[in-house]
Amino acid sequence: MIVGGLEEIRLDEPAREMYVADSYLGGRVLVFDLDTFAFKRGWGAYGKPLAQISLNEADHDYTPNGPMPKDFAGHLTLNFSADGMVYAADRNANRIHVTDKQGKYMNKEFILARRQVKAGQREASRSRPTESSGS
Repeated sequence: MIVGGLEEIRLDEPAREMYVADSYLGGRVLVFDLDTFAFKRGWGAYGKPLAQISLNEADHDYTPNGPMPKDFAGHLTLNFSADGMVYAADRNANRIHVTDKQGKYMNKEFILARRQVKAGQREASRSRPTESSGS
């Protein structure tokens, strides 16, 4: 198992599992046994099995105001809730995916800012000068 860049780690101590947001291949959720660190399962966007995550960069590209990428676009972070849902924030595509702890996609995707530009860029027409307080 290649881990390409840890973005975040969350522990589910009652289940003895460690959830890892990994930036390899645009982003994926990996689950390891908390005691042995053995790999247990993982998934990509929409609950996609790891073996089905595309190597084609076009499937990870985010275009503001365009269709969402087929796979995570990158800079993935995650958390899980008491009701067993896992929230994977695909920050480069301004969206959050919801799966259960087994990776089953729950048909929930929250689009945070569809009109926003790509991560790390600014949209010149929306920037405003800062007002000074004046004396």
